[in-house]
Amino acid sequence: LIRSSTDTGTVCILDSRIATRHYGKYFMDSLPKIKIVTGLEDIIF
Repeated sequence: LIRSSTDTGTVCILDSRIATRHYGKYFMDSLPKIKIVTGLEDIIF
């Protein structure tokens, strides 16, 4: 739940087609520029 401009959140896209299909690029390009991780070892808690 994002309530103010200082709140942060995480979006998890678990569908591999975003990375493997041509339409995934259109989807990713529509998002703000963000850090993208592809494995659990890249996540900082």
